[in-house]
Amino acid sequence: MPSELRVDKVSSTTSPYDPVFSTTGGALSHRNMIDNGAMAIAQRWTTNADRHGDDYIVDRWKTEMTNEDQLRVTIGQSGTAPNDQGFVNSLYVSVDSGDAETAIAADEYVKIVTYLEGLDCQRLRYGTSNAQTTTLSFWVRAKLAGTYAVSLYQTDGNQSIGGTYTINAADTWEKKSLTFAGNTVNTIADDNTKGIQVQFTLMAGSNYTATSNTSWGANNSHAAGKMAHGHTAAWGTSDTHDFYITGVQWELGSVATPFEHRSHAEYLAKCQRYCELLVEGDDQGLGIALEYNNGSSLFVQVWFRTAKRSDQYSITAMGSGNYLRARRTNNIGATADGTFHNRSTGGMLMYVQSASDVGIDGGAAWIETNAPSAKIFVDDDF
Repeated sequence: MPSELRVDKVSSTTSPYDPVFSTTGGALSHRNMIDNGAMAIAQRWTTNADRHGDDYIVDRWKTEMTNEDQLRVTIGQSGTAPNDQGFVNSLYVSVDSGDAETAIAADEYVKIVTYLEGLDCQRLRYGTSNAQTTTLSFWVRAKLAGTYAVSLYQTDGNQSIGGTYTINAADTWEKKSLTFAGNTVNTIADDNTKGIQVQFTLMAGSNYTATSNTSWGANNSHAAGKMAHGHTAAWGTSDTHDFYITGVQWELGSVATPFEHRSHAEYLAKCQRYCELLVEGDDQGLGIALEYNNGSSLFVQVWFRTAKRSDQYSITAMGSGNYLRARRTNNIGATADGTFHNRSTGGMLMYVQSASDVGIDGGAAWIETNAPSAKIFVDDDF
């Protein structure tokens, strides 16, 4: 005779993770709301030096720097990671030699940021009496020990909450976690705009540390008085300073469960919603183009592997010389000027300019890369 046993929750009396994770937030699978928290995907570049201002690092993660004077940094993906925890990559920011900030002014900050779409934030139940408590956990390492700030910024309602953690020893991987109350006042729009901004502060002037942020409250913008309350580390004032982070997990509940490792294919597919590398390197096919203007201008239909967040993406094309070529009866150098037509979340018609005539109007040509430095990607991140 068939039987059925139903339980609402299973917890261990000896450990919160044995025999199953004792989460307070629901499903065990896909509980991590952060994309690329293991810093495994880096489609744009793996290192980028002499940077200041806003720049993407690994996929879904960027540096934001404001009003810095001397400070210049190198950002990228690193193989320095807490390998004994199953991580092989981290995101890093390091001060370039001779380019440290002389003094931290009130209006200066450096932070590492990732954004969550509103579509992916509905499980938080913000704006209701049942707004969920969440826990943020991560592995961190830095040359400068001290107290650093973390905050959540909700675009809808301009609300922030935050906390601090301490790096106890220089050049040592340490796991940190912070728990945040849910926002019972402001809902998050169920759309593809910014829902939550997770911010790790490295450097902050007094304009950004002045207001307590232990509970949700108005902050005017993501970079205002509540952004980095309690932050005291003077990161960036020495060219020996660096900062590494990986294993970032944000989940429902008040317990920091072990990091949810996923397959590389799943990481990549999720990241491709926001950035997709179309071609890189020499002899890589972009697609078949139709010719017009006596063959000197071509349009190539490009289909994306993953639907984009919107149809307002940008195209970044780079390489030396004529980094594309059009193949028909001969090889003609060409470039992509970044313009496109009939774009949708699934693909676009991209314009390619040939160095000379390829053939006759209405003919077809095969477009491929023509230089080891060639790289074209679609960017639809925030």
